[in-house]
Amino acid sequence: MTVHILQHGLKNKVTHYYSETAEYTAALKVLGLDYVVYVHQNCEAEIVQEFNAKPVFPYAPDTLLDSNPVTQEMSQYITLGESFADTLINNLPKKFTANDLIYVPYGSQNEAYALMRWLQKTGIYPFPKIAIFCHRPEIIWQTSEDRTQTVASPTFWRWPGHFFRPGKGPSSTYLVTCSDRLARVLNKLSELPALVTGLATSLAMELERATAHPKNIDVGLIGTFRPERGSTSMAAILLQIDQVQSGLTYLVQTTHETEKQSLMTELNERGFQGHMEFAVGALTTMAYTAQMVRCKLLLLPYAPPRYALRSSGVLSEAASYGIPVVVPGQTWMADAIESGRVSGMIFAKFNTHHIARATVASLKNLATLREKALALAPAWREQNNAQSNLKAIFKVLKIPFKSSVT
Repeated sequence: MTVHILQHGLKNKVTHYYSETAEYTAALKVLGLDYVVYVHQNCEAEIVQEFNAKPVFPYAPDTLLDSNPVTQEMSQYITLGESFADTLINNLPKKFTANDLIYVPYGSQNEAYALMRWLQKTGIYPFPKIAIFCHRPEIIWQTSEDRTQTVASPTFWRWPGHFFRPGKGPSSTYLVTCSDRLARVLNKLSELPALVTGLATSLAMELERATAHPKNIDVGLIGTFRPERGSTSMAAILLQIDQVQSGLTYLVQTTHETEKQSLMTELNERGFQGHMEFAVGALTTMAYTAQMVRCKLLLLPYAPPRYALRSSGVLSEAASYGIPVVVPGQTWMADAIESGRVSGMIFAKFNTHHIARATVASLKNLATLREKALALAPAWREQNNAQSNLKAIFKVLKIPFKSSVT
């Protein structure tokens, strides 16, 4: 049997697409299974060679082709979906064995529609086994503040869902996610089974080495520098923390040098007393990890509505290295803390006062939070890695693998 990994976002080494692909392919080798990786047309030659990949996809996930909010969901669904389907028609085999798996590591309703259209156009039957990992809800969905209700059109998931749903017997198509809440929504919309697993977290550094690394950063704010991750309120947050506890050392990752300069200008003009370090631009997995393990505490000032059902790779990495976190309430990240799986503190409201207060409180209680984070790290690593994810998928789809592998 063969696992066909459809990693259409993979272009270079400075995104989660690369680190996840490296983790998945390494895990498949350990499990004794063959695989083929399909990547973006513009993928770097070195990566194509590393994974013996096929650079075939013209569009990455979430490519914005239509900015009109009225037509966007439907037009993206059709345009991206048909393109994805045509790519599969031109590059995937015409026949599959009973245990061949089509795996989309970063999927949405667009990819579900695309897989349906591929099978409709080719007439391949019986279907290969399919797993689509859904990291996030659709951008257009609206989830209530208490996360008990999500407003979403069922059509976009229900159509492919009905196509893949068997008349009787076990399903050969699964949606996969690390969020219980998102799994329930996906299952309701698609009527397909939704499997809850961990994240395929990149474990680039051994826990012992990460633990021993000098912790010379008090508060780290790393990851993609975007508005929903607090970029627009970064200066206000840092100034608020500085007013309560001055002289701390911070590490901030920005996308561009101009963002770094703008942030420093505002901080200096307003009398900031802290010490700033920056990581500018996208980092390789190892460079990013080397910065993360310097931090005593990670602050994730994320907007709760965008992360109500969505996972966070930064949190998963922090938990894997025994680093406490400060996160927003009513999010998957808060659920991880409240369930006792991750060490950290939660800010109740998304404003500078609550974020700063939770950060300072965490620093005052750092020894206890750090001890707990280190105690929880091994279990988090065991549950949030590529091999664990694949084994869970193989089990529900009844795909044989080396079960003796731990």
